[in-house]
Amino acid sequence: MSSRKSRFVPALVLGALGAASSSCSSASVPDEGASAPYCDIAAATRDPNVDANVRMVATVAGEFKTTAKAARASVLTACANMARDLGGVDTWSALGDGDAAIANSDKTGACNVAAVCVRRIVDAFPSANLALVITKGACHPDFAAQARCDVMCNGGSACDSESAESRCESAELTCKCDAICKNESACRGTVARHANCAGECAGTCHGECFGTCTGANGALTEKDEDCHGKCDTLCNGKCTGDCTILVQGGMHCGADVRCKGQCEGAYTEPQCEAVFVKPRCLVEPSCIAACSAGVSANALCEAPAVDLLGDASVNPDISKLMTTVRTNLPALIAGAGTRGKLLLDAALRLRVAGETLAKDKDKLSARSSACALAGANSAAQATAHMSAVVRGSAEVMVSSVATSRTAHD
Repeated sequence: MSSRKSRFVPALVLGALGAASSSCSSASVPDEGASAPYCDIAAATRDPNVDANVRMVATVAGEFKTTAKAARASVLTACANMARDLGGVDTWSALGDGDAAIANSDKTGACNVAAVCVRRIVDAFPSANLALVITKGACHPDFAAQARCDVMCNGGSACDSESAESRCESAELTCKCDAICKNESACRGTVARHANCAGECAGTCHGECFGTCTGANGALTEKDEDCHGKCDTLCNGKCTGDCTILVQGGMHCGADVRCKGQCEGAYTEPQCEAVFVKPRCLVEPSCIAACSAGVSANALCEAPAVDLLGDASVNPDISKLMTTVRTNLPALIAGAGTRGKLLLDAALRLRVAGETLAKDKDKLSARSSACALAGANSAAQATAHMSAVVRGSAEVMVSSVATSRTAHD
């Protein structure tokens, strides 16, 4: 087999991983900050003497603390498993379970070590012809929950929340499109329900590949009319992941396959994959920011699916890499992708809401002001946790790269 470069390399999203001689051989943030004095957040959520908007911030902050810690634990476990599976030296356990154990500037976090181990194996065995295929999991904030926020932040008065599609940026809207999903939109295939594809397929292409097709065993074929693997250019057939449509006039995605972007014609079951924009009714800004952050934190998220194609017979390390990627990378894709970024953005919005309320001391009692600041501090801790989750996950995240061009996911 030729010695062409592998089509599977770490995506160095956040800078260099450091010398390859490190322990398989990123900047840390405080793990737990002190809450504002004189306020117990849990008690504040039930205290009628605390301003209603502050109670909203406190309630969501309490939920976020649990959510962010769970996300952090998931990513730490996945990175640690990958690093150990690939022969990495454990330099992270001594750091406890804080953010630095995921990634830090000394490159001793579990994700730092895992990323270096992945790169070492990929660079050492290019003839394995590795190719990563991904079915991304999407997150859908609950519009009914958002509508309840609209009412609560309108003083309990009725509010016209309109519809999910009218409150969603068009590029973030998905639907079951009965007609045509337009050019440059995406048909969202899954492993269970393949999408029609005439464009770039992030998952496995079943059909004609106009470039190089990498099969399950790493075999490479050019301009394959019956590809069953990763296509590095245009796929014409079926796709198990997102297919970015690149044909004029668009195409029909297939029965029960969702279209992300623009649908021409009738559609059903619209869902938004981002934060809903504010309603037309006059809602209190800090309240709606906090409540919407809670909606994001509780969004329904589909689990990503991953496969790593290649020739496992090249070296035992390749087999180890393929096994650990299939098992552990889905958690990191979720951490670096839709769910991680959604939670990080929500934590930032919650922090700003708390800080804004705390500054308005003319309208708040001393206790309410202290509780607003406590909520902001708690949100800041969640922000630090989620920053570590996104940063560490992104460092290990991998992309399928052709010898001379990138296959876009």
